[in-house]
Amino acid sequence: MREDSIVCGPGKLPAIKLKDKDDLGILSAALGAGANVIVTGDKEIQMVGMVAGLKIMSPRQFWQELTEG
Repeated sequence: MREDSIVCGPGKLPAIKLKDKDDLGILSAALGAGANVIVTGDKEIQMVGMVAGLKIMSPRQFWQELTEG
């Protein structure tokens, strides 16, 4: 995993409203690492859909995109 890992420090929090403020840190880290997609089972984050070019998908959506694309 170390070979494929990217470690990034805290970044600017996305300007979206979520009940669980800790989730903003997760999105911030994904954005800071340059991720294209984040896969999560968290329904509230899934409702956001996309933030600053970061696509937010459920595991099922991600699997479907992988197998159909």
